[in-house]
Amino acid sequence: MAYKSGSSITLSMSLVSLFTLFVLSIESTNGFTVDLIHPDSPLNPFRDPSKTRFESIIEASNHSHSRAAAGASKFKTPTKASQGGYVMKYSIGTPPFETYGFIDTGSDLTWTQCKSCEVCFDQSLPMFDPTKSQTYVAPPCNSAACKLTAGDSQTCTDRNTCEYKVSYNDYSASTGDVATDVVSFGDGATFKDVVFGCGHENSGDFSKDTSGIVGLGLGPSSIVQQLAQSIGGKFAYCFSSDPNGWSHISFGPEAAVKEVYTVVTPFSREGDDFYWVTLNSVSVYGEDAKKVVKFSGGSTQRKGNIIIDSGTTLTYLPGDMYKTLESEVKDAIPLTPVDPMSPFKLCYNSASTFKVPNIVANFAGGDVFIKDGAFVKVTEGVVCLTLVPAEDDNYTYGNMGQLNYIVGYDLGANTVSFTPSDCSKN
Repeated sequence: MAYKSGSSITLSMSLVSLFTLFVLSIESTNGFTVDLIHPDSPLNPFRDPSKTRFESIIEASNHSHSRAAAGASKFKTPTKASQGGYVMKYSIGTPPFETYGFIDTGSDLTWTQCKSCEVCFDQSLPMFDPTKSQTYVAPPCNSAACKLTAGDSQTCTDRNTCEYKVSYNDYSASTGDVATDVVSFGDGATFKDVVFGCGHENSGDFSKDTSGIVGLGLGPSSIVQQLAQSIGGKFAYCFSSDPNGWSHISFGPEAAVKEVYTVVTPFSREGDDFYWVTLNSVSVYGEDAKKVVKFSGGSTQRKGNIIIDSGTTLTYLPGDMYKTLESEVKDAIPLTPVDPMSPFKLCYNSASTFKVPNIVANFAGGDVFIKDGAFVKVTEGVVCLTLVPAEDDNYTYGNMGQLNYIVGYDLGANTVSFTPSDCSKN
């Protein structure tokens, strides 16, 4: 959910290779899996019990909408991790300090709030104190670690340490020290000298259920790029449609799932650090006919026209395309829509008996049925379509369209894959 701003920098493969030598798994492993928690799940130890499921959905969708609406004509700044994403537990330092971060394929740098925090957002869980870690290092400005984060509006301090700053579409921001430390995931997957941001000035409407972001983007500072040698450039997540259940993320060769029904689509590395794929059209299967709505809009200068994003809730389409899609969905549902709840555009009374039409995303490489996330219940008795029009050209395929799929990323093959699955069981 991140749209990167500032001057981006392309590091040579020699620099990336040099740095990955410092990131070595302490334990030899074929990969590792970590449980994910949805913020409004009862399994989340920091959730607000007074908030209903419906309130969380509306809040997540409005956050998603404000991120898209604030974007300019180009993808410039990373959107922040907020409600509607999925939280991963991990540990930093020696001894290990447990914390939680939102996984985000649209962000690169992983960062967490740190003591002493000059300006901080409200955080339910304890805050990382770098002075308590025996392995914490703030590397000098000419170090490989600092060069790795050079695209994040980096400056050199009078202490000869480097400082990062990331800004977000909704004017949230994080500023702090570029640091390295031991980072652990799951049961014993431990890596040393991982570069991350130790945030001391963090402003904006961040969720209190997390300490920051776990960056899974294509940029050199992301976790998947830093651990590329150890995980083979592969990771996959599976988001359950059941808010009361667990979801999962896996790193390593075992994350590559290839079944008969797996759809594989290429992503482009041109221009920025996002997973740009090509969406050819969206199909609506009514009772008697299949209607195909072709993709319209997007840059002619870039391969790919829509970003796959784990941290954005809704799917944002070109306005003209959405109008046609909405018309086809209305034709397929023999009911009168009700007044929509913002930011949704098409809603129905769910007390009425009607069959939800199959809606299919037709990617280059195959078709992905939006089987469990095409409509969402936003309040008692009302369901709404989770595909909405983008206000600019910030076209994004959000996580509601990814429910109950193993979504796999192969950085070596430059592909994203979709494999149908019951994510609450896998």
